[in-house]
Amino acid sequence: MILALAVLGYVGAVIWYNLSMPTPQTAQAVVVKKAPKELPLTRANLLKLVNVERKKAGVAPLKEDKRLDGSAQRKADDEVKYNYFDHLSPHDHQQGYTYIFEATGQLCRYASENLSEGNHGAPTSTQVVQGWVHSKPHYEAMISAKYTLTGFGIKDNQVVEHFCQESPTQSQNSTSTSNVTSYSAPSTSSYQNQAYTSTPPPTTQSQPSNEQSAQSQEERQQDAEEAKYLADQKKAQEYQSCMREIGGLGGGDYGICDLIK
Repeated sequence: MILALAVLGYVGAVIWYNLSMPTPQTAQAVVVKKAPKELPLTRANLLKLVNVERKKAGVAPLKEDKRLDGSAQRKADDEVKYNYFDHLSPHDHQQGYTYIFEATGQLCRYASENLSEGNHGAPTSTQVVQGWVHSKPHYEAMISAKYTLTGFGIKDNQVVEHFCQESPTQSQNSTSTSNVTSYSAPSTSSYQNQAYTSTPPPTTQSQPSNEQSAQSQEERQQDAEEAKYLADQKKAQEYQSCMREIGGLGGGDYGICDLIK
């Protein structure tokens, strides 16, 4: 009897001890986000990564077009040859988008240009596309559903992507070589990027439809944006010229150049 009571007392003590102990917290899984795999700089890898971003945005993939590869390569070659990074070439004042229309004729109704420059040698395809992803104007061009064709140019540390929206019919395009353009301000990430969008003028008709009227309004806005960009560029050039002139005179009141801004 005494032995049975002792056993029952021991079992009860063990149960009380276990119930009084705090419940251990459930271990939480730690999720470590892996860095994107660095893909070498090739046209195929750039196209692959751009289309990955378009798929995420729910738009159709771009198709590579050899004519756009050629126009983008001309732009990249020009940047390296004349040592600049801009949509506007300083030696002949040619805008990068004009290479697209020269290469494709009346194929493209709208066109855009994305630029990237490696600051420390040639970037990887991953770095280029991630730079564009984190810059609003470049990302918007990259995932725009209106663009169906693309091409890439690669030269040293310069990368160029050209976009094209195919015209429904050639008759809807003007034969004029003048282009209405809209400018997206450049941005800088770990690799510098610039984006540019342009469109040729629409065909003039005696009774424009509602769609054409809306397009005309959009083009007037594009004209205003381009005029502002060109005015800003002119001011920047005048400011730099002022600074150089004062420096060439041995220094002085540089503050006077601020009046140009």
